[in-house]
This record gives sequence, C-alpha cells and structure tokens, in this order.
Amino acid sequence: MKKIISIFILLLTLSSCFKEEDPRPIVSNYETIALGNDYDNQVFYSLIDTTIVSNNSYKDWNLAFYCGTDASYIRLNTAANMWVVKTNSTDFNASFGSIYNEIDKRFDGSHGLDEQLAIDMYMSIGTCIDTVFNPIEVYLIHPGIDAEGNELGNYKKFMFLGLIYDSYLVRYANLDGSDDRKVLIPKSDNLNFVSYSFSSHSTVNVEPDKTTWDILFSRFTDTVYTTDLSAFLVGYAVTGAYLNQNSVQAYLEEDIAYIDINSSNIDVSRLSSNLNVIGHDWKQFSDQYYIFLNKSYVVSDREGRLFKLRFLSFYDDQTGQKGYPSFEFELL
Repeated sequence: MKKIISIFILLLTLSSCFKEEDPRPIVSNYETIALGNDYDNQVFYSLIDTTIVSNNSYKDWNLAFYCGTDASYIRLNTAANMWVVKTNSTDFNASFGSIYNEIDKRFDGSHGLDEQLAIDMYMSIGTCIDTVFNPIEVYLIHPGIDAEGNELGNYKKFMFLGLIYDSYLVRYANLDGSDDRKVLIPKSDNLNFVSYSFSSHSTVNVEPDKTTWDILFSRFTDTVYTTDLSAFLVGYAVTGAYLNQNSVQAYLEEDIAYIDINSSNIDVSRLSSNLNVIGHDWKQFSDQYYIFLNKSYVVSDREGRLFKLRFLSFYDDQTGQKGYPSFEFELL
C-alpha cells in the first residue's frame, strides 16, 4: 500500500513539472493604406507579413495580359476607368474616326470572371501550343481618365493577332493610323498579369510576384445602383479592394459580429475567388464616407491561412483627407 501511495505522489510531482501549452496569442493588426485624395496609388498588401509589398500609380499602364498556362486573355486598366468599342471590323487600316458613344461602351466585369471581359479574345489553351494566329476584330480603346475627368492619353485602335510561343502578339495605333506598332508581350511565370503601357510602348512593373501578396487596394469600375435604387450606373469609378486571384478567397459576414468571429464559427464553404468579394461596398457616401462596421470579411490568404477583417475608416487621421482606408484584421 505504501508503495502504491509513493508511486501516486511521484506521478503528481512529475505532472507538475510539465508546463501547460500556451494558447496562441490573439494579435489584432491595424493598417492604413495611402491611396491618396485622388486615389492615384495602387497598393498590394500581404496579410501574414502585415506589410505593403509594392505600390504604383494606376496611370503607369493600360492593358494587363494574363500569364497563366490554362488560358490567355486581356484586361483593361479599370482603375483608369478604361473602356472599349468593338468595331465588328477586321480591317485594321480602316478609318474609324471617333465612333464612341454611351451605348457602345464595353467595360470589364468587376468580379473578374473571364466571360465578362471588354476585349473578348479569351483562349482556353496552355503552353503546349507554340503558335496560334487568331486575330479578332479591331477595338477602339479609350485611354481612361483621372480622378478629375482628364483623359490619360490618345485613343487607340487595337487588335489581338495571336499567340507565339506563349507570348501575345498585338497591334495598335492612333485612330488616324499613325504610330502603328506590332508588339510581342511574353507571359511571366511569377505574375498573374504582365502590364503594358501605350505611352512608353513597353511592359511595366506593376503587379509584384503573385506569391507575395493577398489584397490590392485601388480604384476600379463597377456597376452600381444609385442610393435610392432607382437606377444603376455602368462603368462607375469606385475605390476598394481586389483579391489576388492566385488562390486568395473571401466571403462577407454580416450575421456574426467581428469580435465574435473565430475559427469555430467560420464557414469555408462560403469562400469565393471573385476578385471583388471585398470590393467597395463596405462604405457608403452621403456628404461623406461612412463605414458599415457590421460588415466583416473572412479571408483565406495565398497559403490557406484564415483571417477576419473589417474596415474602420476612409479618412486620414491627421489631415482628414479621403482615400486612406484603414482596417483591422486578425489571424484565426
């Protein structure tokens, strides 16, 4: 009996020597993104690193060429409010003049789905095909406008000619036919998109390595309803957040308060890869911008880590200027 009691006491003594595992500390992160009063900046952000990966002016580029091996397609710079007109002509040398009008405008869809692109040359092919000549009709491209409504360059006529060894072959010129150029734009394994500038006639560094960021803060165009819901506006310039389409997903949570969202009550089946899941409607303008604090977002980052996030303000604390979205987020 004494031996049993001695063993019991020894076990109690040993168990007291083992330190209990500490729970993971809850860390709330707060960030303000400086887009600027005229929303000039595009800012790429990493949640796990709590850092800005890169930033640029949206005026630096015009078109973005998809780099994936599963498909090929072209996006407009929606931050510049760009749009196109489809001419239904394959004669690049024709004189189109200024045929722009409201009903012919074509904008990229804000959710990022491939079937809603202004330039409809989507090709579902991989890198195994060396050369594909697939010219489409001529498009007339509006160069975009800045926050003050000023046009950002000359109108262009544009034609996609095909793929050559996994590079885009395109042709563009001014509407009068001057400055006619054919350029080859290679894909990059490290990027979602390669960006191209009509002003420099070259590719430009805009998007950072696709494995390094989660959210892009920027202007973009969307279809929005007026505040009284009586009408909707197509191609309306808004400011908000886009997801990195390299595996980042999110969903909106309005039924659970931000403080109560945790790893046990999230619903991963609701995660969506649509670019504008976070979008811009976490705020509303009525004389000034108001934030919907009941709107939270669950975000799965590029490595599958889960975060909760909500916006707090759209103004700079020091100057009161708009264009400074601030938000809090937490690793779950």
